[in-house]
Amino acid sequence: MAESLEATGRSEEALAEYRAGNWQAAIDLIEKTLPSFSNNPTGELDSAEGRLFQAMAYHKLGKDAEARKMLAEAERLLDVFGKREDEPTASSWHEQLFAIFHIEVHRSQC
Repeated sequence: MAESLEATGRSEEALAEYRAGNWQAAIDLIEKTLPSFSNNPTGELDSAEGRLFQAMAYHKLGKDAEARKMLAEAERLLDVFGKREDEPTASSWHEQLFAIFHIEVHRSQC
């Protein structure tokens, strides 16, 4: 439980760094947080969210190849989560979360 709370705190800190324009700091915090998600029931979803934020931060840094790589990894994780039989809402969460972040990533490119 403590590990989960710590990961949540780092995720919130990473989001704050992203919103403050500290994109590399956001990327680094997310990277430190990702291993904590492997033990969570929604680990793929949490990891996908992190990768999507990393994609947006990399884009802001002008590192488009890295941004595309993170976006592809997020999509892969969302596909894994969406195919889980133990999560009846996985498919709709997958579609909603990916759509929201995908729009945000593409909006930031304009």
